[in-house]
Amino acid sequence: MSWFVGGELVMLVVKAHAEIDLDQPIVGFLVKDKNGQHLFGENTYLTFVENSVKVCGGRDFTASFKFRMPIMPSGDYTIGVAIANGTQDNHVIHSWVHDAIAFKSHSTSVSTGLVGIPMIDIELQANG
Repeated sequence: MSWFVGGELVMLVVKAHAEIDLDQPIVGFLVKDKNGQHLFGENTYLTFVENSVKVCGGRDFTASFKFRMPIMPSGDYTIGVAIANGTQDNHVIHSWVHDAIAFKSHSTSVSTGLVGIPMIDIELQANG
């Protein structure tokens, strides 16, 4: 998809090919605004820290991230993706594709801050 409003359920899929063995692969992404500010991102490390998925050299592998797109002010955004091997604190980056995907936000909702979160429900009651 090339544009979002916010609140959509999305799946970001990163497909890669390992040239070497990766015993602790970490795949991650980072969403930036038009000013290069990092808005949000995630990686596979904490999810698989106890059960690392090993990837043999010469093999393909895939990481998927499923989330609700936050509400962001109208404008242009990019997603960068990276692949590393190791731990969160001690790793070697093997590939980093800056601005791999470009998209637009067409939000008409007013958000406070750099991103907003889709509300499930908002209530206001006067008691008494």
